[in-house]
Amino acid sequence: MRAPETSLDRADLGDRWEPQVTLKRDVFSTVERGRFVTDDGAVDAVLRRIDEVPWWARPLARYLFRREVRALAIAGKLHIAPQLLFADDRRLVRGYIHGVALKIARPYGDRAYFQSAKQTLRALHRAGISHNDLAKEQNWLRGVDGNSYLLDFQLASTFSRRNWLFRMTAYEDLRHLLKHKRRYVPETLTPRERRVVSRKALPTRIWMATGKRIYFLVTRGLFGFVDAEGGGKRIAYDTPAIEAALTAHPSVRGAAVLDFPDRRGGAGLYAFVEAQSSLTEEELVQYLIHALGKGRAPEYVHIVGSLPRTSTGQIRGDILRLVSTNQVDLIDPLITSQSEREIVQRIVDSRKNLYGTAEIAAALKRHPRVRDAVVLAFPDRLSGTGLYAFVEAQAGLTEEAMREFAHAAVGKDVAPQHIQMVTALPRTQEGTVRTEILLPIAINQVDRIVPMITSEAERALVQAIADGRKNFRDRFVL
Repeated sequence: MRAPETSLDRADLGDRWEPQVTLKRDVFSTVERGRFVTDDGAVDAVLRRIDEVPWWARPLARYLFRREVRALAIAGKLHIAPQLLFADDRRLVRGYIHGVALKIARPYGDRAYFQSAKQTLRALHRAGISHNDLAKEQNWLRGVDGNSYLLDFQLASTFSRRNWLFRMTAYEDLRHLLKHKRRYVPETLTPRERRVVSRKALPTRIWMATGKRIYFLVTRGLFGFVDAEGGGKRIAYDTPAIEAALTAHPSVRGAAVLDFPDRRGGAGLYAFVEAQSSLTEEELVQYLIHALGKGRAPEYVHIVGSLPRTSTGQIRGDILRLVSTNQVDLIDPLITSQSEREIVQRIVDSRKNLYGTAEIAAALKRHPRVRDAVVLAFPDRLSGTGLYAFVEAQAGLTEEAMREFAHAAVGKDVAPQHIQMVTALPRTQEGTVRTEILLPIAINQVDRIVPMITSEAERALVQAIADGRKNFRDRFVL
């Protein structure tokens, strides 16, 4: 393997970096979003730093850091990954590509995206780089231009020649891309591609038979969490059966069934149904139970007057998925017209999967020192779906005391994973709590808050809440 030579400025960052928000923090690095001053002016950028990692994690943190620097120095120049703007032995700054992760975009039927993805991977391999972590959908980005980009190069390998190790790792990169392609545009797979998908490289087969089983034993058995890998047979078989049953109903004009992570770490199903106003959700649920059986019915059936559609009449699953997973703060950039905005807003306002958040908030507010409380559901990478409580309380009430009260009030299994005590909650002039601001804090997407701020006082209040947030485990890797 080789370390590419770069012409990076090795001077200290100094005033070239303007931090805006910390996006992620773990034992291997801290990731910040901000602005970086280049020779052509300030640009949106992301900083990864390893100067604050614990001593026992430093050797591995440095190793991963150096791999990312080497790979980005090459891949960034190919316009298939963020450009490396600065690097020293503790920090790297890379450009920011506007778009959404494949896990959010869910590009069903989008042949152009996967054509772009194949070209992206071909360019990466021609440059002598294997990514080694492309099984994760969050490492594939769908840019606002519709093209494919790659993220997170900490496990990437750079090669000076195309030896057996490079060919093996490149093959696995391709196999993982084709697995995603099989999921979203299965009809486009060629016979040769199907053979690649079905045949793992020998080291991968060894890992699947040995190391991965130990990994699951430790993570799922010892620590009790899963990695939200999907819903298996539930998604593969129940989803199309439910959609077929719904579209066969005489009062239904259209339907879309989306999967979402539930609090048990599995997959739930959410059915959005465009139907006549005379049809009730209770009637439709009974119809599905009769047609498919109670065990195959979706967790939520949501009847609406209109579903958002493209100009060709296709239902916009990308928007509905954000509703089904409670990521409604990510919807706005996807809206294409005022009429679509009104349709989507009605769906958002009446969405179903709130996991009893109102009842839990009411229980928290029964504490004599609590003035108000808001509980929000958020998609969690490890536990499926989590709950985050923002509690406005009198000074002196600690998080530990509030957690004990929550466990007693609603039970330990139902209580929110995160409880944050705040002096005040952001509100509108009418006094309504601004949950559209609190949700990005709960899901660690705080860089999306800035356009929502309406005053300097609100900015200071929200900044204090964001600085004290509990969830630094970002679901979608940046």
